[in-house]
Amino acid sequence: MEKCETTEYNELEKYGNATVEFKPKILLDALREVFLQPGMESSNSLCVLNFNMHLARMLPFAQFKDFVGNLTHLLKNRKKLLGSKARVVWRTTTALNYRGIFNRAWTSKYLTSDRVLLFDAYALSEMCKSEIDVLDCYPMSMATPLATDRVHFKTGIFFKAMDALTWYSLAGGLDPPRTTKLCLAP
Repeated sequence: MEKCETTEYNELEKYGNATVEFKPKILLDALREVFLQPGMESSNSLCVLNFNMHLARMLPFAQFKDFVGNLTHLLKNRKKLLGSKARVVWRTTTALNYRGIFNRAWTSKYLTSDRVLLFDAYALSEMCKSEIDVLDCYPMSMATPLATDRVHFKTGIFFKAMDALTWYSLAGGLDPPRTTKLCLAP
């Protein structure tokens, strides 16, 4: 890879405060800006996305569904709307790890395994229907005790996934494109 950049959207954290209203337009505009960056017009570029864990602990499910609908619309139409041919991979969320050290900042009555699975399954289903490639990290994270807290994992856990993404990127994606034939229906 020529260049690897990470864009973290720290504005998500303020939505943990019940007095702050979630504004999906802010997130979608930030993503539009990513697609407008130099190099993102190339089909050799790769954008890996994930919002599940943060949104699962902060939003009602109906609001999450609306956000995912707007997100998939943007992703499907990124070439027409923004001139971006960058390939997109949706990374599923990681499992909640109850074996690691608990971090009080991540203890939330809304952050339960069932809730995380619901949000993850819905997003996965919508990405499948939109023919967005998916990197499923949930099983990898579920199988490891090497967590630093409930939601973060030690460096190295996802190296194989990163290797797979590198090869995916170098190969120009999946050719022919392979999509999941069975998606979870909402």
